[in-house]
Amino acid sequence: MKEIISHLIFLVLMGLTLSCSTQEQSTHSAEVATTPCEGITSAEEFKNSDKLPDKTAIPENFEAALAAIDALMNPYQRRYIQCMESATVSANLHLSFGRWIRNQWLYDSNSSLRNDLIKMGLFHEDDMSALLLRSYNRQLKGEAMHVEEQIQKAHAYWEANGINVKEALSKVSKK
Repeated sequence: MKEIISHLIFLVLMGLTLSCSTQEQSTHSAEVATTPCEGITSAEEFKNSDKLPDKTAIPENFEAALAAIDALMNPYQRRYIQCMESATVSANLHLSFGRWIRNQWLYDSNSSLRNDLIKMGLFHEDDMSALLLRSYNRQLKGEAMHVEEQIQKAHAYWEANGINVKEALSKVSKK
């Protein structure tokens, strides 16, 4: 008799657990369905949603670059970037929009934007485009950009890989 009661209690508890789990899932599904990121699917759609221009004026500085990026984006692209995690936005867009930023705005040693980013403490174009992408993502989310923190993380990466950041900055500053 004790075994039967134990099994009944077990079954009742399992039923309650499953019921709660189903309610949590349906509540979660409702939250997901109403998120502003619903329908944002892939980097391929981002790239194909509008082609970036072959040539644009190079922004003068970091702040102007963020405004220029925003002007280049259509609503879908803006939402796509906003919905990305800031930790992965530069990796996700490195070979598409990140490349476009580097090719159009950063590889020219006379670029005022490039020189502004060097003065801020970055010497590698990949770090420069990553800073712009992450900062734009955070701006869209209404979050603090933490620019200094991003620059310090780039420095830590290079130092951990045997690159003296001060020397590297000195070399690119002389160009």
